[in-house]
Amino acid sequence: MKLKFLIILVLLFSSIPLAKAALTYDVMPSEGLSTQQILIAVRDDPIRGDYQQYVNLFWDGQLLEYYRVPAIDLKNDLYEYRWDLKFKPPVTANTFGKHMITIWIETEYGLRKTLHYQYEIKDGLPTTVKAWEDYIKQHPEILRQLVGPQGQLGPQGIQGIPGEKGERGAQGNQGIQGVKGDRGELGPIGPQGEPSPVSFTPSIVSYIASIATLLFLKRRGIL
Repeated sequence: MKLKFLIILVLLFSSIPLAKAALTYDVMPSEGLSTQQILIAVRDDPIRGDYQQYVNLFWDGQLLEYYRVPAIDLKNDLYEYRWDLKFKPPVTANTFGKHMITIWIETEYGLRKTLHYQYEIKDGLPTTVKAWEDYIKQHPEILRQLVGPQGQLGPQGIQGIPGEKGERGAQGNQGIQGVKGDRGELGPIGPQGEPSPVSFTPSIVSYIASIATLLFLKRRGIL
């Protein structure tokens, strides 16, 4: 019973054609202006088959006029898988820079293969900072046109009033005390000086003063 069920499943799935993996496409031109017409040629290999396929085309996620475009019907259940799709970038999304073209190829059984192509528009205005940077790198003359030549230097303005003196800052931390140096060696003793001459004048004066004092006291009757 299980063997019969497996055989039926194999026969059932083998009778359903799958999406071909050999889809190819070409984009002409490979890049261009915002108003330039673009041709996308999609081909399948083999080019003919006995089931229908459809194509959908998107620009930056925005569906173009090509929605579920069928393959060429050759009658008698025979189809030719060939599409030539022409369009211009949407006005709402034709800015300068890179854009993503997405191609959906879908069979009548719902199987789908997705193809992508990055298309670059060479004119128009950038919409992001990076796009502007890339645009300026490619067109440096734009800055000269926007800024213009440098004008003459104007007169010097009046000097402003000096501001108030700020508060004195906190004293910084004291540094580490340095290492005390070693005591120096004792120097040699200097030469001895010559003795000074002895003066007798102070001794004589003192002697005479003593005698005079004794005579004065004796006359007064004190002695």
